[in-house]
Amino acid sequence: MHNILTENDLLIECWGQPSLNTDINNSIQIDEKKGDKPGTFISGVFMQAEKINGNGRIYPKHVLEHAVNEYINTQVNKNQALGELNHPTRSTPDPKEAAIIIEELYFAGNDVMGRARVLDTPNGKIVKSLIEGGWVPGVSSRGLGRVKSVNGINEVQDGFKLTVGVDVVWGPSAPEAYVDAYTNEAVKEELNNNVAFTSLTEKLKSLL
Repeated sequence: MHNILTENDLLIECWGQPSLNTDINNSIQIDEKKGDKPGTFISGVFMQAEKINGNGRIYPKHVLEHAVNEYINTQVNKNQALGELNHPTRSTPDPKEAAIIIEELYFAGNDVMGRARVLDTPNGKIVKSLIEGGWVPGVSSRGLGRVKSVNGINEVQDGFKLTVGVDVVWGPSAPEAYVDAYTNEAVKEELNNNVAFTSLTEKLKSLL
């Protein structure tokens, strides 16, 4: 039996029952990549297609791919891709509640991989403190769309719109949507040292 919802519903991918695997790293690592501005980041699997999630929903790849590509073009590429700490009941992000900003999003097979900067906002500071305390963050999307029930599985239909790439949550519904955290403060320290060295060199040149 097939049941189709005729109106777009808010599809929140968080279900509150973590099932951690042993490969998750629950500490902030030092990453000395030169390309990033200093800060704390989370990265890993953000969304998954063709896999039944904890909410009993499945996203066909072509549906999720279209939504993600549109989100990249309209949000990520324009530095608008904010996420919050936990899901609110609205479909769009509130900058006052922002905890992260997504800087990169791309498909790898059926997985949507991402990287987000943890913001220096009240909620961002909570996220960073929780990670430093050993918490493994999950991430979960928000979007608007219809589902069709097929053999007890709710299949997300064409026209799905991703409104928030991910929020930081306790219980993501996508099986692998637990992320790693890293900081590249080492780069910041190195840059500061270089500035100090350059300043000292210039002073010596002026004296000579």
